[in-house]
Amino acid sequence: MRERGYTRFLEGPSAVRSALRRWVPAQALLVGEPGAPRFHLPTEIEGDGVSRTAQRAAFRNCLLITSMFFLAGVPGVVFAAWVRFFDSEGYWGSLGLVVCGLIQLCDVRFHISRPHNLQQRAEFFYWLYRESRASRGAGVCMAMLILMGGLQWWAMQSGGGVTAAFESYGLFYGRVAEGETWRLLTGPYLHYSVGHFALNAFLFVLLGALAWAFRGSLCLLVFVAGCSVSLTAQMLFGGDVYDNAGGISGGVYALAGLALGGTLTPSARLPPGLASQLLVIVLLSTLLAELGSESAATVAHFSGLGFGLLVGAALACSGRYGQRSAATETVG
Repeated sequence: MRERGYTRFLEGPSAVRSALRRWVPAQALLVGEPGAPRFHLPTEIEGDGVSRTAQRAAFRNCLLITSMFFLAGVPGVVFAAWVRFFDSEGYWGSLGLVVCGLIQLCDVRFHISRPHNLQQRAEFFYWLYRESRASRGAGVCMAMLILMGGLQWWAMQSGGGVTAAFESYGLFYGRVAEGETWRLLTGPYLHYSVGHFALNAFLFVLLGALAWAFRGSLCLLVFVAGCSVSLTAQMLFGGDVYDNAGGISGGVYALAGLALGGTLTPSARLPPGLASQLLVIVLLSTLLAELGSESAATVAHFSGLGFGLLVGAALACSGRYGQRSAATETVG
């Protein structure tokens, strides 16, 4: 077996079945005989039982992923119920893993188990992996995260730590009311803890790559605007319990909304099940953040998501989405 890029040249049915044992739709995999002019997704090859093998492997491996969510989350939920302690972040995080497992289980039952939906899912992920804009977007997001982290570290070197950084550049409502409106631009890029930054960073790279694959560099503008719009909404409508806000979660939610809003046009439509999964996970994370932390910026999350949805829907209706190439193009 030889490999080149995302294409595997497989010698006979036994090699195909061996490679497919760990296959899931998110893997970019084409199979074909050596010297063949075209290579195909495994779900397209009816001969030698390749398609059926791929379907069974995807179903089994997706169920395995589902079980991992349950194994990671159920013990925490059971322990919290046993000691009757439901106010910890660990409990809400464990509950989130269990719900993610339920979402994945529904996806397996209603989408992965259906050959047509599985084929569309495989085509989408193959296109996504081969689309250079997706990898470029992930790279830009990681570069921005390094810059954010470096600048916050620099701002903390005065000796006051996170408090000093927020005093100098953070979004304090009173300071903005006094005329320091520039804090609406700098405030979102400061985070309260390493965990806060890490969670936002993970979602930023994931959703940034997805949205960038469809919209290119416009995602950068949507993200920056979403950060400022969301924290402005938090300041105006989030109540007066806290006098400051921070974090790029509003911009991240705007990227999610941008991807979801684009589903109004066929060229940017996510495969069956993925759009609903993305929306449910976004709403679920907002709900769990609200229940698990009194300082959650719920208004910022929903306003960022709404801003992204509006932009995505407007661009979709105007027909400005680029057509994505077919996933099953000839591979030389």
